Amino acid sequence: MKKGKLVKIILILSVAAFLTLLGIYIYGRIKNRPVTVSQREQYQEQLRNQEEEQ
Repeated sequence: MKKGKLVKIILILSVAAFLTLLGIYIYGRIKNRPVTVSQREQYQEQLRNQEEEQ
């Protein structure tokens, strides 16, 4: 009886941890994607402008 209960608790904890990590990962991707794309484009524009000035 105790062993089965322990296995159930471990399963619940592992699933909860997995869902938490997945949520953090997805949230980070959604939050960062537009920012990183615009930052990269701005950086490339800055490089082009510097090359043109020199």
